[in-house]
Amino acid sequence: MPYLYLYTFDVQWDPEGGASFFVNTLKEKLQEDTVYCFEAHFRLAAANVGPSGIWYPFGTHTLDSVGVYFSDTNSLGTRKPYQIGIKAHIVNQSGLITDSMWHKMEGTYKASGTEQYAIVGVFNPLEATKQRANNIILPPNFLGNRFYSFIDAVFLYNCKDTLFEVFLDKDTLVCPGESLELTPIRIGFNLEDTVTTYKWYRDEILLPNTDSTLLVNASGLYRVEVTINHRYTQSATMRVDWYPEMPDTALLPDEIVLCLDKSTSVYLPEIPYTTYDWSSGETGRRYRFFQPGHFGVTITSPCWQRTDVTEVVFENCNSLWVPNAFTPDGDGLNDFFEIQGARFPIKLWVFDRWGNMVYQSDAYQNTWNGTYPNGSPVPAGVYSYKITWNKHEGSGDIDKLGTITI
Repeated sequence: MPYLYLYTFDVQWDPEGGASFFVNTLKEKLQEDTVYCFEAHFRLAAANVGPSGIWYPFGTHTLDSVGVYFSDTNSLGTRKPYQIGIKAHIVNQSGLITDSMWHKMEGTYKASGTEQYAIVGVFNPLEATKQRANNIILPPNFLGNRFYSFIDAVFLYNCKDTLFEVFLDKDTLVCPGESLELTPIRIGFNLEDTVTTYKWYRDEILLPNTDSTLLVNASGLYRVEVTINHRYTQSATMRVDWYPEMPDTALLPDEIVLCLDKSTSVYLPEIPYTTYDWSSGETGRRYRFFQPGHFGVTITSPCWQRTDVTEVVFENCNSLWVPNAFTPDGDGLNDFFEIQGARFPIKLWVFDRWGNMVYQSDAYQNTWNGTYPNGSPVPAGVYSYKITWNKHEGSGDIDKLGTITI
């Protein structure tokens, strides 16, 4: 609303002081059981202003009774509502006002559903004003005392209409070389004639941008404050991180050399939101090599993919490597029980599950093809073995026990 004024008058002649009101016609009736928010700013006049020959000493009074009354009629029936028991529904809580600063009056009102008018004015006896006015020295030809107060920025609205929420996208990773635009989503707030402002923060440091969108090019925790009509504020946060660039060095060596009875593990770098797929079917970041061959791993991230390979080579370190199965079916593949790694003769005993010895050699040369001494094949199944050998010439015997599946 534009500036309006209300004034109290005849306070020297009227023992109880006068009172003035202005009436606002509401755009529509208030809704039953709806809670409305009312607010207005008011102040005392601070200068002597008036027409020629009749001026009003604005700065010579006090004020303590500005309020609002919601009604289904546009008339109070009296300029002294306190005489007939009418009390304002909302009254300023600032106490006795003696300065010329703006003061805010606000409060809530639950409607009955018949109200069509909001009447703003003075609802209480003007004792403080009357006492102050009694000390005024009046100019010649002064036609009564009129002490002006100004009221501005009067608002009445459904309190729920100012409720709103603000959302940003969920936390995200951005690929190297890319940027991200943040745009808050607002849900709620149904008042008209709104003014919306934005403040952006990164790691709680205020950014210079005040637009409704923000172009992000650095990692951090981002927060946006959305303020409507310079007073209703909600905020939302979102973490933005940049995805690591693809490593520029090999993740696996070209070759891994192991003794026959040894193993080694490789740990790939831990990269967020990344999968590791090995040629063997394993999917962990750690991989254990314990047999010769070619091995590869494919690393897949949201932004890039790369594949690295390595070859595992076993050296004869006079360490045994014993297979856990062989297939003596005469197809030329894996037909013999081949023990690798020993430079010195080894002894071998093989037993069935009842403890009966089915094969024995004091100088085994990888020639057993899963047969009894008479040449007939042993049944398919699991057999136990014992191997004895010297790891170093002149040292004592070493025994190795295990099982082999035929």
